[in-house]
Amino acid sequence: MSVVLPLDAAGADLALVGGKGASLARLAGAGLPVPPGFDVTTVAYRDFVTVGGLRESILAAVAEVDPDRPETARAASERIQRLFAETAVPESHR
Repeated sequence: MSVVLPLDAAGADLALVGGKGASLARLAGAGLPVPPGFDVTTVAYRDFVTVGGLRESILAAVAEVDPDRPETARAASERIQRLFAETAVPESHR
């Protein structure tokens, strides 16, 4: 199975591409305008997080979020973005 699917892929459901991807697939399937793009499958995401050893770091970043302090959510988001940017894509997905 491919690790990426077009946004209008048939069968792109919640389990395969997540909520946003499934919603975009339904919109495209209904003939509504959807910008070009692709979905990364949930399997590919989980593999990336597992192989890259990111799970604990992501959970640690999220644990520091204080709902009463929006800047903590921004900081966690930036930290997680850096983790993803600095982690190599597993050879099996290239």
